[in-house]
Amino acid sequence: MTFHFAPPTGAAEPLAGLSVDVHYEVYKGLPVVMKTFTLHNGTGGEIIMDEFNGEVLAVLQDKQPLLHVESDYSVGAANFH
Repeated sequence: MTFHFAPPTGAAEPLAGLSVDVHYEVYKGLPVVMKTFTLHNGTGGEIIMDEFNGEVLAVLQDKQPLLHVESDYSVGAANFH
């Protein structure tokens, strides 16, 4: 499933010309959700994305030990040897 997000027509900089597609994959029989996004730059210039909040999970504090989250996202040069 893909959701497309774009600023309203006539939006001011820096949002004008940018859009985001958020892709979800749900696997039958597995309690797994995969989420990726594609940032489209139609501004004609370079953009720098320096922050990304992928998901905010509202979980009761006593239920947090039951939650398991994995990510292949790495920050900075963590994967460079």
